[in-house]
Amino acid sequence: LQTVQAAPPVLSVDEAATILAESRWTVQRRARRGELGALKVGHAYVLDRQAVLDLAAALEHAARAEVEARSAARAGIDA
Repeated sequence: LQTVQAAPPVLSVDEAATILAESRWTVQRRARRGELGALKVGHAYVLDRQAVLDLAAALEHAARAEVEARSAARAGIDA
């Protein structure tokens, strides 16, 4: 009997772009730069789902921190 191992969960560039709210070109650039767990298959990239989700969480955290910093700066100006 052969053991079949589950393939790692992967996403297409378009799926990752939707999750990250970025263009497909930005996702491809991130893949080329090594910012995402990516494997080039032919002319397309296959992206590691967890790496995409981790990046999405980091981007969301950074955006929230920026909003909070701007709010705090405005509150300081208004005081």
